[in-house]
Amino acid sequence: MHLVFCILRIAFLKFTLTIKYDCVMEVKKDPTLAALLSFIFPGAGHIYVGRVGFGIMWFFLTGLGGLLILPGLMMWIAGIFMARNAAKRLNNRIAKREQAALQAQIARALPPRNTRNMSPDAFADRFRKLYHLWTNEIISEAEYKAEKQNMINDLNNAIIDDPHDLLASFIQLKQENMVSQSDIETIKQAVAASR
Repeated sequence: MHLVFCILRIAFLKFTLTIKYDCVMEVKKDPTLAALLSFIFPGAGHIYVGRVGFGIMWFFLTGLGGLLILPGLMMWIAGIFMARNAAKRLNNRIAKREQAALQAQIARALPPRNTRNMSPDAFADRFRKLYHLWTNEIISEAEYKAEKQNMINDLNNAIIDDPHDLLASFIQLKQENMVSQSDIETIKQAVAASR
């Protein structure tokens, strides 16, 4: 029985791996709903998650195991947990893809980090763009603070002809409350350390 189960599973897994759903956009799935669907109808949770071939196979295997009652019950319970875990894996994969897209969007919005050749106004403009990304909720506050700290740390590698030009470029940002006094003090310390 176990050998038959393994052969059928390998055959159906091979079948499910060859099906491509290029035209279907992946959408996050509710793990609880996937488990509930598998509880009501074995394999339905897998179909809900998008694993159609596996869901059909699991329905038949659970039915086959049901002939012996205990194996069918164990497969039914295992199917519930497998559907829930499949939904969680799908959601994690989608979240990673969304995070990568957000990182790419941030990278496109901000100029490159080559501060050695950047004018003081261009450096202040990077702060302005970063602030607007945060206030428009494109990036989180934690991402905003981390990127702002990275930009200030970049000043250590910069060649600054006149630190007063750099500080003067932040006057308008300070008036618009885009940078705080503590940010200005940190920038002063970074400029002093780079000299």
